Amino acid sequence: MTPPPLQPPPLPSAAAPVPPPLPAPAKLSALAVVSLVLGVLGCTGLGALAGLICGIVALVRINRSGGRLTGRGLAIAGLVVSALMVPVSAGMMLPALSKAKSKAQSIASVNNLKQLGLAARIYSTDHADTFPLAERWTETLRPFLGANADEFLRRPANAGAACGYGYNRAVAGKKEAEVDPETVLFFELETPECDAVGGEELLRHPRSKGETVVVGYADGSVMQLRMDRLAGLRWEP
Repeated sequence: MTPPPLQPPPLPSAAAPVPPPLPAPAKLSALAVVSLVLGVLGCTGLGALAGLICGIVALVRINRSGGRLTGRGLAIAGLVVSALMVPVSAGMMLPALSKAKSKAQSIASVNNLKQLGLAARIYSTDHADTFPLAERWTETLRPFLGANADEFLRRPANAGAACGYGYNRAVAGKKEAEVDPETVLFFELETPECDAVGGEELLRHPRSKGETVVVGYADGSVMQLRMDRLAGLRWEP
C-alpha cells in the first residue's frame, strides 16, 4: 500500500490586527461643580467671586481638554449664578468692611492721643510741672513728638486735615498738681483745625450708638467712649 503523500506545513497566518484602545470616558470637571456651588453660596455672602473665577478656569480647561472633560453647562451655570451674586455679596460685606476700617482708625487715634499726652507730661517735667500754654500748643509739643509729629497730630479719619485733636483750655498753663488726673487733656475734634483750644463745644460727637470718641486724660490715659458716656467727662481741673 502506497503511503499518502506528505502535505506541506501550513504557512503562518498574518497576525490579527489589534483593535485600537477605547477612548477614556470623559471626566466631569470638578472646577465646574465648585463654581456652581460657590455661586449658590454667594447668596449668603460667601464664595461669589471665587465661584466666578472657578467658572472661568473650568470653561477654559474644558475647551482645551479635547473632550476629556465635561461639565460645560455646570461651569456656565456657575458663572451666571456667581456673577449675579457678586453685587449681593459685596453689598453684604461693605458694612463689615466699614466697621473694621472705623475700628482701625479709632485704635490709631488712641495711639496718637497717648503720644500727645506723653509729650505734654514730658514738657511739664521740663517746665516746672506745668502743662503747655494754649497758644500754638502743637508747635510747643512738636519737639517732644519726634519725627512722627505730623502723624500724631492728624486724626486718621481726617487724613486731609493737618490736625484733628483739640487741647482743653481749662488745663492749659496749669500746674499738674492743680489738675485732677481724670480731667480731659486732649480730644478728637468735631471740625479739624490746627491749635484748636476749647472744651466740650469742640468735642466730636458719634454719628451712631456704636461709634466711639477718643479722649485723653491728664494722667496720660486714653479712653474710647460711646455717646452715653460723654456727658460724664470732666472738663474743669
